[in-house]
Amino acid sequence: MNKLYKRSIIWMMVIAVALFASACRSTQQPKPPKPVKQLLNRPATRPINSIRVGKFQCDNEVTGQAVRNVFMEMLVHYGDVKVVQEGEADVVIEGTVTIASVDSSSGSIRGGRSFVSGKDQRVATTYVSGVTSIVLRDGGVLTSASWGQSLEKGSTLIPPEKVAHEAADRLLGQLAREGLKRQ
Repeated sequence: MNKLYKRSIIWMMVIAVALFASACRSTQQPKPPKPVKQLLNRPATRPINSIRVGKFQCDNEVTGQAVRNVFMEMLVHYGDVKVVQEGEADVVIEGTVTIASVDSSSGSIRGGRSFVSGKDQRVATTYVSGVTSIVLRDGGVLTSASWGQSLEKGSTLIPPEKVAHEAADRLLGQLAREGLKRQ
């Protein structure tokens, strides 16, 4: 009985070890995948200490200059950065202003037994439909952003300064990810 007792204890120990080992293996969770940022091997962002705002291309030079001025104004108030008009800078902003036109007309015709009269009214206007800007650093494109106004039926046209403000705000969000610090 002593031999049988020893054998059953040994078998129970072997079974217990086998169960314990299999339980440990099944509860181990796989290692989580590395975050995407580590896989891209993207270098750390360099701080942006100075910005030069270049020319904004536009069919209407005055409008292009007005949009550029809005960008400069927002940059001066946004971050701890030096804004320069000419010379060297960490990054350079350039842009394109898109102009569109709206043409509307209305008319009416009236008449009687012996006459017919009509009236026609036509209104044409141009507006800034959108602004696209790119940021260049060391000869390459660092980031870009664009904003355009809605032209859906019933929407009102936004003034050029408001379109420029929205586009600059969107670009500032991109620049914050690239090293521009807020004041």
